[in-house]
Amino acid sequence: MIDATIGDLKLLVSTDVKGILTAKKQLTRHLDLCTDIYDKKKANDFKIQLEMEADILHSQNFDEVVSYIHTLICRCEPNKHRVLQLLCLLSTANNGLTKETYELLCRSFLQAYGYENIPLLYKLEQLYLFHVKRSCDIPISTNTNTSSSSSRGEALIRMGRQVTQNLTDKTQTQKTFFQFLRKRLNLTPDNNQQVKTTPGPDMVKHNFNIN
Repeated sequence: MIDATIGDLKLLVSTDVKGILTAKKQLTRHLDLCTDIYDKKKANDFKIQLEMEADILHSQNFDEVVSYIHTLICRCEPNKHRVLQLLCLLSTANNGLTKETYELLCRSFLQAYGYENIPLLYKLEQLYLFHVKRSCDIPISTNTNTSSSSSRGEALIRMGRQVTQNLTDKTQTQKTFFQFLRKRLNLTPDNNQQVKTTPGPDMVKHNFNIN
């Protein structure tokens, strides 16, 4: 660089130096994100919430999950969106909640975070993200009057009988559409597969590109 001209120096500043500064910013951002994620993963409540989410996805320990969410609300969890995420996940995985559970969680949420959140809960209900179980999710009686002579009515009756037959089986009643998709598409790991909640040496090497 001793014999470099002014043009060479300008080219160096506009290419190499600029690239180094950009790489430094990206590396700093990456390290900040890694630090933030690492701190969150070390927190005790992170592992608990991860277990609760796994129970929701696998339709297990429903009462314990509801109690955990209700406790978060009663303690006024600073991040209300964390609570909303769990509420929507619980409702979606179960095709809605029973009226008693829904009213309990709604009432507690509004008391903890303010009644100005009523429009928010209403919107979530309209989007079927956090709602009461609909009537079509509940088994219906098989005693159907088949005196109708119209073909459309007979088709509806046959369809209703088929749905009733599927829902009367206890296992089918408790198996939601979400659970069907979860198993068919293999969306979540099996229960016997442990989720790694603390970073190990391999994770550190990957994040910081250590050979």
